[in-house]
Amino acid sequence: VIAMSTRSRLFTFVACSTIAVGIYALETILAYLKTKQARRVYAEKRKQVDRSRREVYQSVQHYSDDELTRKEAEELLEALKRGEVTALKTIRAFLFKALTVSSELHCVVEPIKEAENAAAELDKLFRDSDNKSCEIGMLHGMPVSIKESIDVKGYDSTMGLGKFCFQPAEQDSVVVKILRNQGAVPFVKTNVPQCLFTMECSNPIFGQTLGPIHKERSCGGSTGGEAALLARYGSPLGIGTDVAGSIRFPAHFSGICGLKLTQNRWSLRGFQSAMSGQVGVARTNGPMARNVDGLVLLMKALCVPEMWLLDPLVPPLPFDEKTYYCTEPLRIGYYDYDGVLRASPACSRAVHEAKDALVVAGHELIPIDPPPAFNLSLLYMQNLCADGGTNFSYLLFGEVVDPTLNSIRSLLLVPPEIKYFYRLFKKGYNLSCDIKS
Repeated sequence: VIAMSTRSRLFTFVACSTIAVGIYALETILAYLKTKQARRVYAEKRKQVDRSRREVYQSVQHYSDDELTRKEAEELLEALKRGEVTALKTIRAFLFKALTVSSELHCVVEPIKEAENAAAELDKLFRDSDNKSCEIGMLHGMPVSIKESIDVKGYDSTMGLGKFCFQPAEQDSVVVKILRNQGAVPFVKTNVPQCLFTMECSNPIFGQTLGPIHKERSCGGSTGGEAALLARYGSPLGIGTDVAGSIRFPAHFSGICGLKLTQNRWSLRGFQSAMSGQVGVARTNGPMARNVDGLVLLMKALCVPEMWLLDPLVPPLPFDEKTYYCTEPLRIGYYDYDGVLRASPACSRAVHEAKDALVVAGHELIPIDPPPAFNLSLLYMQNLCADGGTNFSYLLFGEVVDPTLNSIRSLLLVPPEIKYFYRLFKKGYNLSCDIKS
């Protein structure tokens, strides 16, 4: 009986092992075949966008105007509203500049072909309007660049993944709809890292975006293409997204301004994400520009009743002019050490220069100790990977994985059994430490 039992267990073990190896082999073969297919999709997508870039460049190559494209957003908007420059001339100048900059930095994914026609329609509206201040929008004729993961009707939002290529959005995202209604002209989509998951800006479809200040440095991510384009005067205003620094990192790396908004300040409808269902770390969006005044233009134009009518999750809060222009002294906290890493000398100097300037302006500055950074990082990763990386693994299955994601992919490939035993070991280790203490 004992011998039979041993043989039975041995047979069961061998059978299960054989099945497991067979399943693994099948998955490996399927992944290989899908990866080959993905490479063909990438090539087709690159051909499509290259053709689109060439067509648009040929139509605008004689409209170079550095004086116009170097105007700051508020100055350009005033010129458009006074009729000193037409929307069509403006959009052609920025299309030329954006495509020229992108040939060097690889920041533009695809130009929006309908931008010229939209600008021409705005010029017609401007000419036909008797009372221009009532008829034209708050952003009349302003070019606005859009992050690749944000839906624009008729264009893909791939996040650098082949499985989302050639699936154009059926309608504009809510933010893009309101931009159009306010007279703005979305004119290009800008590059992102694969899955929007790194501080870099690289993916196997559109390549790597280079730093606008030093090309051997990173432009940051995930809204890196947007930041690089703005920094090089290829766009006056842009829209990005942010979970854990995706607006703030590239703004810092590229020397521009960006604002991560409070959750649901703007609608997220039509904003694609690689972390479906993740709500522990708030995903949000925000404006990007070369100065704070540009951010304010977008805030005023988009914090309007149409936003919360199109998306009931957005609270009905217009831009608060009184609070923004308030001159009463504020109490402001600051720090340059989070308990784990000290700020670089340049960043520390910037913090203290800002502190000194605010003190001179009459505000009260208070040094603070932030919550433990290591614990925050741990909670952050636990929230992002609460599904054990299942959704992330699905997105990367059959894709050529960008090198910037190799470390994350390696963690996802750890078998569930090993993760389980690691948790048991960690739990036992923590328990023994508690008993000793």
